[in-house]
Amino acid sequence: MTVEEAAEATARRQHAQESEVTQKVLRLVLTRLAEDQDWGVRKVALSAAAEMAGRGEPETLKAIEPYLCDGDDDVRAAAASAAGRLAPRGEEVWLSKLFKLLDDDDEAVRQAAVVAVGRLAPGSASHGKAVQRLRELAEEEEDDKVRRAVVSTLHALRG
Repeated sequence: MTVEEAAEATARRQHAQESEVTQKVLRLVLTRLAEDQDWGVRKVALSAAAEMAGRGEPETLKAIEPYLCDGDDDVRAAAASAAGRLAPRGEEVWLSKLFKLLDDDDEAVRQAAVVAVGRLAPGSASHGKAVQRLRELAEEEEDDKVRRAVVSTLHALRG
């Protein structure tokens, strides 16, 4: 075995070990998410899951879905953000869930939903619907941060 082959084999083993550790930690995070009643813990757990899981990972998507309707606005916003990072691009089911959050009472939830729609809509059958819904939101939205997110997302969806 050459030095290069040995280095490559070592790198593969290290990557496999890191991946295994990440999966173990992700399972612990998802367990904590399901069991903890503290909104702050749920918010952080959702953000951590979005960082660790891969796009389209079914177990994580199933775990975050109920939090799109959580009673706490910070948790709903974190769930919307996680959905935007984890749901498969173009996935109509997830886009539909996020479209509903565009009407949420809380500005942070709407803003997170706007960004998430922008991540999932390209290449989907709902691309046109997303653009239209965001245009409507731009006209009716009173919050500056949400309006800026809408404008930025519309620009990205067109380009």
